[in-house]
Amino acid sequence: MKKAIFMFLALFVFSGIVFADELQDVINKIQANQNKIQDLSADIHLIMDMSVNAPSTGEGMETKIEQTSKLLIKGLDKTRVEMDFPTKQISITNGDKSVTIDPETGEKTMKDLKAVQAKKGMPQGAESNPNINVEKIKEIFNLSVSQRGNNCIVTGKPKKKSVYLGKMEFVIDKSRWVPVQILVYGSDGELASQSDLSYENISDIWVPSGTTTSVITPMGKIVAEMQMKNIKINQGIGDESFQVD
Repeated sequence: MKKAIFMFLALFVFSGIVFADELQDVINKIQANQNKIQDLSADIHLIMDMSVNAPSTGEGMETKIEQTSKLLIKGLDKTRVEMDFPTKQISITNGDKSVTIDPETGEKTMKDLKAVQAKKGMPQGAESNPNINVEKIKEIFNLSVSQRGNNCIVTGKPKKKSVYLGKMEFVIDKSRWVPVQILVYGSDGELASQSDLSYENISDIWVPSGTTTSVITPMGKIVAEMQMKNIKINQGIGDESFQVD
């Protein structure tokens, strides 16, 4: 009996080691492609379709919002979005800090992203960066990996209990080792949002070229489609473009 228990425990521990090695192998392959992109610039065209119910009357409303902007990315934690239409605004994220600037008045609004992350239990400030910051995700989630057809699924469950977030799933295309879908589930287990990512091959590097995100809210559904045009990578963008102070 003791021998059987020992063999079971040994098998369990060995399986855990293999599982951990498999997860790290997946992470390494994702990062191998991302590490080739030192910086990126692109023109952004964003369209948001909102089908929601008015809070006051409960009647359905459909609204379409269109935006154009210039996107600059450096590494995984620096982004700059220069919105041109319908209003002019500059948004910069640098690590755990972000700032929104009105270019006409120079007025700045600062935000501590760490505080927001602590409250919501998920990474903040990377909404405009289609790359996946694996190291940041590892800080926040306990990760596991499974297989689904030609893809593998990296599942992240918050290390700290969150009233907003139950888990996130990253669907990884094993032929290119890039995330092609991100699923976010609420604490109730229901799907809260789905993002589908597309890529363009530039100099043998798979570069993000767009995302389509569907968000489900108590008031209705929001679909945001972001297309990236005139993509340029590794042009040597300076750190001065990402100053938040």
